[in-house]
Amino acid sequence: MLSKIEHEDRKRTRQGRETTDVEWVENTADETDEITSSLKNGIKLNNVFIIGISGPSNSGKTSLTSCLKKSLPGSAHICQDDYFHPPGDDRLTWIPEVQHHNWEGNVFFIRHGFYGQRCKKIKEIFMEEVQDKPSILLVEGFTIFNYGPLNELFDKRYFLVTSKETCQQRRLTRDYDPPDVPGYFDKVVWPHYKQTYSEITGRVDINFIKEGMSKEEIFTQVKNDIDIYLESL
Repeated sequence: MLSKIEHEDRKRTRQGRETTDVEWVENTADETDEITSSLKNGIKLNNVFIIGISGPSNSGKTSLTSCLKKSLPGSAHICQDDYFHPPGDDRLTWIPEVQHHNWEGNVFFIRHGFYGQRCKKIKEIFMEEVQDKPSILLVEGFTIFNYGPLNELFDKRYFLVTSKETCQQRRLTRDYDPPDVPGYFDKVVWPHYKQTYSEITGRVDINFIKEGMSKEEIFTQVKNDIDIYLESL
């Protein structure tokens, strides 16, 4: 059960989880198309199912994904946070009003670089772990449903809707490196969430999970929905 899951309380860094070592390689449009085509063919032939877990900052994406991974045999997991540009990267946008880089909405990173890297990572996991057997890949990230070609890869999509007050309160308890500066949440984090959420709200292919449920209830709802989907195949 969810209450027995060991949650990730360690210090988070902007360039990814502490244990992740990601080499940044940008992809051209042709390279990305090739990766996507190869990936789709592999998924079709090898019975791989991709599930997307999204939501704003501190909405519970990681906790839910960790629970699902432990409860779904043969599943693997990748996270968008592992693909942030490192501190000091020239591609990060500087925000003079708060004297801080914008870690939420680097457009090139979200629309192009991350997508190519994500597809490569999915392909690597597919080749190494899911050959010749049914398997599930859990993809976690705050904008994974906003880019069409990436969104097409998902068989199921879940979005954790969370209020500004809840996100801000939870964020205050987290330790980021570099740390948030005063005004960063109101100036950058929440406006970026509102923009990206407006792009997907109302879509019927996404299961929007409203705030107010416990972590256990959310896990149970999502897990049951996945089980029903897999049994129907």
